[in-house]
Amino acid sequence: MTGYGSGSSESIDYTLSLEIRAVNGRFFEAKVRLPRSASSFEHFVKKRVKEVCRRGNISVLVGIDLNSGENGNVQFDRDAFENYRSILATIEEDYGARLDIDKVIDMRDLLQPKQDIEFDPKLLKTVLEKALSQLDEMRSAEGFVLRDDLSARTTALRNYLSEIEENWKQMSSEIRKEFESKITKLLDGAEIEEVRIIQEAAILAEKLDVTEECVRCRSHLDQFEALLDSNEPVGKRMNFLLQEINRETNTIGSKSNHLGIIQKVVDMKDEVEKIKEQVQNVL
Repeated sequence: MTGYGSGSSESIDYTLSLEIRAVNGRFFEAKVRLPRSASSFEHFVKKRVKEVCRRGNISVLVGIDLNSGENGNVQFDRDAFENYRSILATIEEDYGARLDIDKVIDMRDLLQPKQDIEFDPKLLKTVLEKALSQLDEMRSAEGFVLRDDLSARTTALRNYLSEIEENWKQMSSEIRKEFESKITKLLDGAEIEEVRIIQEAAILAEKLDVTEECVRCRSHLDQFEALLDSNEPVGKRMNFLLQEINRETNTIGSKSNHLGIIQKVVDMKDEVEKIKEQVQNVL
């Protein structure tokens, strides 16, 4: 799920700020940008972010703003600038691609304190937890919206099933009448017990009956809706249930040539695909 969080905290020498952005993704991928003085903490940041997010494309940006005073004076890092410029020149010479230096580097990467500052890892942990808390709140809010959307879509599927069953009642009656008419023409006046005709028509109708498929679909929907209120990871189970619902829907379609049923089967398959897309955002 998407989300944003930020946090900042001050020490005597500097203010540490952190921003975290998350977008949807099937797997966990984190990109962390830290100041040089804090580069050794990249693994710590990634590990903590994964504990909270578990999935998605995550971007973390950490910045240090030096406070005014003796330790707050900064200087231009000429060596870093020349290194960037050399790399860009090599890219242009070897590949013919010209990149603007201001689009490649952040100005903060070129500013260094005149005196070494003592980086406080506790400060990093504080701002990281602030940002993660905000991010989690935003993602939770999106989760409630997603839950309502999925609930509405399962209700739509139930309505389609009810319409299919109504159409089936009409279809079964038509099957019996059509069967009796064909038998009468084939016999060409010969006598046959009406009970036998009714029995044969019932056998044919049973082969085309979609009641069992509708019952199983409702059972799968009951299980799916129960997962909407679960606090555990349910994404894989939801995907499995959607596969089963889709399979039962295909069976209903293969059994029927009734226009009304076929249309509802198409509607159900379309709705299931929309639910699948949304479930990709569920752990």
